[in-house]
Amino acid sequence: MRTVARPHLAFSVVFVLLCVSQSFAITRHYYLAAEDVAWDYAPSGLNLTEGRPIPQPWAKQTKWAKIRYIEYTDATFTVHKPQPDWLGILGPIIRGEVGDEIVVDFLNRSHSAHSIHPHGLRYDKDNEGAYYVPAGRGSLVAPNGRFTYHWFADAGSGPGAGQLSSVVWWYHPHSAGPMEINAGLMGPHHHHGQG
Repeated sequence: MRTVARPHLAFSVVFVLLCVSQSFAITRHYYLAAEDVAWDYAPSGLNLTEGRPIPQPWAKQTKWAKIRYIEYTDATFTVHKPQPDWLGILGPIIRGEVGDEIVVDFLNRSHSAHSIHPHGLRYDKDNEGAYYVPAGRGSLVAPNGRFTYHWFADAGSGPGAGQLSSVVWWYHPHSAGPMEINAGLMGPHHHHGQG
């Protein structure tokens, strides 16, 4: 019996395997707003580390004007998405896997211009969210302004060889960085390896 080589069959198998591995990559969409808030650092009135009342002079004022990233369910920015209490003042967790596109619709409801700059993701100049010359379009979003960021989770976004199954990075504004971060604008993004 004679064996017939079938190069088209081998090509088809390789093509299908490549398509299957790429099919796990998806676009993940988030809706974040920067909002001015009054943040209470000690709503219980206790120093929870020691289980005692907060000492003076700090007990006089536990609420401060801050700015937070708050997540919404869609582009209408009317319904808050629930966030676990343990995140505290931090923004919502942005999740992804290697190969995913992360799309963030950003609405700036704050009193000053802000942006969102991600660590560990890939982007072009307009989507960098960092204000310096030359400035990209998403580097400084004015009050009541909007911008849609497009980021990509490549192999460097996820865990490396011999590491755990995921990596946590940070996002924050990058127009007046330290002041904005100290005001409360920062959050985690969490990426798994592919498949």
